[in-house]
Amino acid sequence: MKMIKIELKKAFTGSRFWLAFCIGQFLGISSILTVYRSWLSQRDYIQYWENRFPVRQAYTLYNVWMLNEQLSIGRTLFFFWLPFLAAFPFAASYYQEEKKKQLRLVLVRTGRREYFRAKYLAVFLSGFVVISGTLLVNLAISAVFFPWEKPLPFYPYFNILENDFGAAIFYSYPSLYAGMYILIEGIFGGLLANFVFVCTMYVKNQFISFGIVLLVYVGAEAIKNILFVGNLKAQEISVYGFLRGSGYVRNGWIILGEGLLFLLIQLVLVEKQVRTYEIY
Repeated sequence: MKMIKIELKKAFTGSRFWLAFCIGQFLGISSILTVYRSWLSQRDYIQYWENRFPVRQAYTLYNVWMLNEQLSIGRTLFFFWLPFLAAFPFAASYYQEEKKKQLRLVLVRTGRREYFRAKYLAVFLSGFVVISGTLLVNLAISAVFFPWEKPLPFYPYFNILENDFGAAIFYSYPSLYAGMYILIEGIFGGLLANFVFVCTMYVKNQFISFGIVLLVYVGAEAIKNILFVGNLKAQEISVYGFLRGSGYVRNGWIILGEGLLFLLIQLVLVEKQVRTYEIY
């Protein structure tokens, strides 16, 4: 337990965590500003038609926050660089400690299992907070500027398809859906951060480790788009596509399976390192 506290303190008080968190907030605020400028340009049109058609639904909270809006470069950059933002705070700390010859001294005092368990948890939580924190703050600020209205499923203002994961919740309890998705995004932020952590154990180069994870994250999306081009009924199989909403049907069972697979692979590789790492 003492080791967990030490690792969490290192993860959340370091300059890398606050830099990643601030970058996330900058992208979230830029998303809001882009949508708000768009709303100002459309305001007269909306006021003219809103008594006859629910056109104001196009600029309600659950359509304009970062998860659903499709206008801003801030949103695009956030979801593209999501693995990097999640991993930057603490995922490379293992590599840095080993490179500086600090790791063996720590392991002699704490034991391998306690150290790796604490490191994995700290990396996961730092990634979780950066990603979910960005979306949560974005939603909260958006709620100040845009009206809270329950989404109407029969108007084409939302990118949540009928067969999408959580669609029934979104159109009935949109706040619950938003909270659920923030949690999912944070969990995958933590898993992607630990993907980098695990890579540093075996690749022994932090830059290559970051590159591998980003390549897998974006590469899977590119391969999916090639395989499913023109097929709008296809199931979303890319984590990148699921997290940002790509237009393909988002299946909760698929993303759950991929998340569990990520977790299993990471735990197996961490356990291998626990058993084989030579202290002396």
